[in-house]
Amino acid sequence: ITVPSVLSTYMNALWPTNLKFNRPNADKNNYYYYDAIQITVHISSGYIFTSKSYFGAVGYLYEKSFDPVNPSNNLVTSGDVVGINGEFEMDVSLLNDRTYILVVTSSQPLRTGVFWIWGRGRAPLTLTSSASSSGDSTPPPATTTKPLVTTLKSSASVKTNTITTTSKSIDNKA
Repeated sequence: ITVPSVLSTYMNALWPTNLKFNRPNADKNNYYYYDAIQITVHISSGYIFTSKSYFGAVGYLYEKSFDPVNPSNNLVTSGDVVGINGEFEMDVSLLNDRTYILVVTSSQPLRTGVFWIWGRGRAPLTLTSSASSSGDSTPPPATTTKPLVTTLKSSASVKTNTITTTSKSIDNKA
């Protein structure tokens, strides 16, 4: 049996023009650049967020609002670097009548670089950069959504601005 799934993607970068904050439960003398991504949920369901970066991305998921002065307020969950490739993963249940913000930052203070976010679930998600996380007026990054099949194993690789995803599906025969 194959279960339909949808992959929503987001790409952006942390730069010195991004705003800074103190991460929850981190040394209050350290500051981190961040990008706040508003998540629009179209169908309530479970979703898995994964990231790719070369600076050790860390993610924080908030409900209702994100306050960089009080980063523990409204915090739902977090995803820390889980591998040597600077990735985090979060498995969460999201409701379509709520506001969610995914804050992406670095594992080390004032690190910069490009990152990718993938949201996988049974319906597309709209991932939009929050204007409040950037100190400049650059346009929001592009987001794409494409149908996918839930997989036993999937992987992604990045080569010179090209994202390649591979997937295998298994049909269970009873």
